[in-house]
Amino acid sequence: MNCVHELKFSWRVLRLRRRQPLSTAVMATARDRCRMLSAISDCPFSLQPCGKLTTNAAKVVTESRRERKNYLPAGPEDSTIKFALSLPNGTMNNDIAGFCRKAINILTKRGTQQCMIIAEQILVKLIEERKEVKVTLFNRVIRGWARTNTDEALFKARSLLERMWELQETQPNLYPPPNNGTYSSVLYVCGLSSHPDTRTVAQRLVQELEERLQPSYPSSAIYSQLIRVHSNQASTQYGAAMAAEDTLIHLSSLSTKGRPHPTTTSFNRVLKAWSTSQEGRGAERALEILEMMIQLEANHGVAHPDKYSFGTVAAAFARRGQPQRAEAIFRKAVAHFRAKNISRAEDRVDLTSCLNAALSAWAKSGCDEAATIAETLLRDGYSLTDMSNTAQAAIASGDSFSVVIRPDLATHMSYMEAQVRCGRMLQAHAHVVAMVEAAIGQAGPPPTTDTFNFVIHGWLRLSQGSGGKYVLSLLNSMINLSEQHGFPCAPNSGTFNMCIGLLCKENSLKEAFDVLIDGENRLTVDMFPYQVLINALVKTKKYEDTVTASTLLHRIEAGVKKGTFQWDPKSVGLYTAVISAMANFRSKESADLALQTLGHQKNLGVQPTSRAYTAVIFAFASLRNVKSGRVAFDLFREMQVLDSDPSNKLKLDRLVFAAILTSLRNARTKESAENACVVLSYMLDLHIHGRPDIEPDERCYDACLNALLNSRDAHCVERAARLIKTIVTRHHDGALSHLPSAAIIKSVSKACSRLQTATMHGFASELSALIKQKE
Repeated sequence: MNCVHELKFSWRVLRLRRRQPLSTAVMATARDRCRMLSAISDCPFSLQPCGKLTTNAAKVVTESRRERKNYLPAGPEDSTIKFALSLPNGTMNNDIAGFCRKAINILTKRGTQQCMIIAEQILVKLIEERKEVKVTLFNRVIRGWARTNTDEALFKARSLLERMWELQETQPNLYPPPNNGTYSSVLYVCGLSSHPDTRTVAQRLVQELEERLQPSYPSSAIYSQLIRVHSNQASTQYGAAMAAEDTLIHLSSLSTKGRPHPTTTSFNRVLKAWSTSQEGRGAERALEILEMMIQLEANHGVAHPDKYSFGTVAAAFARRGQPQRAEAIFRKAVAHFRAKNISRAEDRVDLTSCLNAALSAWAKSGCDEAATIAETLLRDGYSLTDMSNTAQAAIASGDSFSVVIRPDLATHMSYMEAQVRCGRMLQAHAHVVAMVEAAIGQAGPPPTTDTFNFVIHGWLRLSQGSGGKYVLSLLNSMINLSEQHGFPCAPNSGTFNMCIGLLCKENSLKEAFDVLIDGENRLTVDMFPYQVLINALVKTKKYEDTVTASTLLHRIEAGVKKGTFQWDPKSVGLYTAVISAMANFRSKESADLALQTLGHQKNLGVQPTSRAYTAVIFAFASLRNVKSGRVAFDLFREMQVLDSDPSNKLKLDRLVFAAILTSLRNARTKESAENACVVLSYMLDLHIHGRPDIEPDERCYDACLNALLNSRDAHCVERAARLIKTIVTRHHDGALSHLPSAAIIKSVSKACSRLQTATMHGFASELSALIKQKE
């Protein structure tokens, strides 16, 4: 009866599993189902009590199998895949094997290295379990490695191919040999790989296939893929283009024996190899091969050149800066496909790419006649497009072969580039306007953001003071077209940057401000236009413009706090520029605004520069009152703290001391006089202790002495006289290289004489002698 108990236990477990979510229980259910099936098989048929139980169990097993058949793995971390990989050898049933094959198909489409590692592990597990693995499954894994775009893919693909041959030799009944699709998949990996050994691996692969297929040969597609491998490496490896041509020659020799023959694709890939090759005669050799294709088509009806053949050769000359020859290829293509009695695979040939190559070559040539030639080329292209209306009649009569030009964005961009480079901005502007009208009428491709930006950038480079109105019209067109017609031309940050830059260059600051606000509302501006406009505003030296610049600084602060854009450390100069401009107006309002701007800068966590502090101090110095002197002295104290911090970049300089001493001089109080002495003493102390750039000069001495005299206090006058004597003594000792001016010494001497004391008279006599000595 043990088998009955085992069967009942398995039944209960299976019912519990059925209540769990499928994604977490499906493989556990499979494991329990295996246990139940084992219990059913062990239970003797004579035990009738098991009949109903076995029927229910079989029902659950069937439902579970149906659910698992529809279950798809979520990814490489799926628990079901982990369970399948952890099964002991010999325990995997067909259901789990089917799930594993399905998992491989899904993982190989993901295109990630992690997915491919798991897919290959599952493949190895199937092989170890001696489960059927078709060639197509190997091929999928090989192509899956190609999607990872890693150098490892090349060697993984080669390793899988070798494993397939090993399995076929050891277990031929279970594993068939690799087929053409397998070799094609490995060559596909080679074509996408940038590893320097790719060409060698691909060449050996085809040679190996030739040896295995003797006396037959691989298909034309295999040789074409080998040519593709050489072609993809031609731009970086010397000899790759010649190797591609050698493969084409080998394929051509086989075709004379009734074996695989080269196709148009094979020739085109050789043309591409020579087109992208860095070797000297690449474009000329591509042209020779194209001429060969034309002859083969005319004489033998093979190797029909198509639009890609001519387009590739035209691009080869364009890439090498030979616009005349690129244009000649385009016109040759038109003549070729419009000629009578030629073989053709299609009724219409689109030569747009060939025209684009010629236009691009002329646009980048820098020739004076490039704009005119580009205009002629585009006009000829449009004439061919107009002929397409009568193309069917021409084809029916056998008179000519229809050539079609469908100008795309690349066509228009190359034309406008030619106009812009030649300085013909009005023609470029008119062309983009014509593009807009055609797109609205569905007669052409809609202009994109890049299209408009290119023309706007052209106006910016022209710099003749006349592009502002055109740029504004283009910006308005971008906004209207994107919002009303859904065209992909919404202005981006670059658009607003260029528009504002051009308007500032033309001093159209109001229009620039309006554009900036519009861009700000659309959340498509960065820090750059603020910098440009603020610098332009402060350069006008107008109070209203400087206030506007200050407003823009506040908008920057708000944008940084909202996370609209990140703070640019280079923008510290904006605060300095605005503060310095404010300081120059010498009014209480401008001084207060400069101080407020300095405070905003500190609140933003941005360290003000020494120049900004100095400008604010000078602004308050010009007010000549007690309050302004105190504000200036408080700012100086802040700078002292920052200067004493070795990690801080702000350092005091002579201009700062001159500013604070001037401010204290203008305050005309005893307090400010004492503070002036403190400042000068600190300045002398810094100079003595290794800061030679901070030595007081005549301006600093005079400001401090004037501060003492302006206080009209006897003790301050005496202090001024003693200070002069100290400075003179240190000057004689060589410690100082500057002295107060003769004018201030005379003023101090007169002040001492007026005090009518013996001490002051003595000071006056000494100062008079010093004045004579100085004179």
